[in-house]
Amino acid sequence: MAVPKRLRAVELLRRKPVWIAPIAIGVVLIGLMTTLYLGSAVDPIDHMHGLPVSLVQMDGGTVGPELEKALLDSPEVSESSRSTSSRSGKPKSG
Repeated sequence: MAVPKRLRAVELLRRKPVWIAPIAIGVVLIGLMTTLYLGSAVDPIDHMHGLPVSLVQMDGGTVGPELEKALLDSPEVSESSRSTSSRSGKPKSG
């Protein structure tokens, strides 16, 4: 009975089939991560529906009240946002 030849690590790594699985797994993972990232960054405006935003007007300048009025009169601002805002910069209680 013949004694099998011992396989050294260098000889094992020189074989192409050994590299196929790790390269395939890496390509799949990188492709999946790229797809998830691009899917979240393609249309960020579409994903912002219902995003809570707060406007605090406490500087006493001339632009602040005009900006607040324009934002609150905008159709993009939801009713819930309008009902919790006040001119003092503090949310209404209740």
